[in-house]
Amino acid sequence: MLFRSNPSSFPRTGTVQVAGQTLLVRQDGAPCVTSLSPTNRVMDAAGGSISVTVTVPDGCPWAVVVTNAWMQLTTATNGSGNGLVGLNIQANGSPSPRTGYATIGGVVFEVSQQGIVCTYAIAPTNQLLSSGNVTGLISIATSPGCRSEEHTSELQSPYVISYAVF
Repeated sequence: MLFRSNPSSFPRTGTVQVAGQTLLVRQDGAPCVTSLSPTNRVMDAAGGSISVTVTVPDGCPWAVVVTNAWMQLTTATNGSGNGLVGLNIQANGSPSPRTGYATIGGVVFEVSQQGIVCTYAIAPTNQLLSSGNVTGLISIATSPGCRSEEHTSELQSPYVISYAVF
């Protein structure tokens, strides 16, 4: 005899009649194994929403645990059977990338978020200085969240003998 697999986590029973004899069949439920789709996500610095599909056998419970403050759960913290988990990822105001995790039904969902791109501007872009030892000042402006000390400088003139960043 061939019996179909049990798609539910609940055990089931049935009977088979063969030549006037009754055979009682008991079948265990499917194990509660969780799968996620997608299994991870890469976000840009702006952040946004993520939807994760949870697939488990009927009757299998699952829960969501988010441990990073910049990731908010927008759906219920638990469910049973197939479901959908929503996450809101806050903007990353730092140039450093970050990684966060949500555990869904015992499976880890990873979110990698890029940092902001720092841009720099100097003012003035050129200066006319008198002869002799002279101090010329420039200002460096950068994006919010970035620091002016993080720029790369090269001395491209044999006449510049020192510089400092304030």
